[in-house]
Amino acid sequence: MTRPEGETWRVLARGHGFGSDEGRIALGRFIVEGRDGDGAVVFCVVTPIARTMAATTVCDDIVLPAGSDTVEISAPDARSNPVRCEALPPGTRVRARLRAAERGLLH
Repeated sequence: MTRPEGETWRVLARGHGFGSDEGRIALGRFIVEGRDGDGAVVFCVVTPIARTMAATTVCDDIVLPAGSDTVEISAPDARSNPVRCEALPPGTRVRARLRAAERGLLH
């Protein structure tokens, strides 16, 4: 990540209430932009999505286009130890088809 990218991401996060005056940002935040013509939900990544999405999302099949950018970030684990993660960078737009969860799969 370059310094200009970091600044752009901080401005985007603060603009949506996910950043602080100290320059910190909350990870895993996105905004829903609407639905496309096929009924898929379109959302825009506001802050890097890494550990949170991987731990809480059940996906049947996700394939990113070959030219998709990802970033490496450090995020704290449950014990506050920094862990390197690959994440989708802010500004990424994602289409997702949502379906009802089967009973017993989600807590």
